[in-house]
Amino acid sequence: SKVRILPPPPSTKSILSAFFIFLSTFEYEIISTLKEYGFDNVSEGTMYPLLLRMEKSRFLTATIKDSGVGEKRKYYSLTEEGINELNNFIKNWNELKMNIDNIISSV
Repeated sequence: SKVRILPPPPSTKSILSAFFIFLSTFEYEIISTLKEYGFDNVSEGTMYPLLLRMEKSRFLTATIKDSGVGEKRKYYSLTEEGINELNNFIKNWNELKMNIDNIISSV
């Protein structure tokens, strides 16, 4: 059977985009959610620069809001461009998964 060349693995940026589609959230909550799903090596030191790059790329917007418990927080949400990036990620991820499943099932 024919084996297709696999697309590159999803970027962290694309994975994060998936979290923003449903909510507007702040950095600590993003890190906590990622850790709940097994991304144990995520830290503020890697998260903030990534969020900043995504914001500069216009995939995210940031809004400063009162937290209700102290300092104001920067809440992030997807822009229309970010939603398009997410849709591309989902398409590529599904293709990658299908190709890997095909390889595994042929072994």
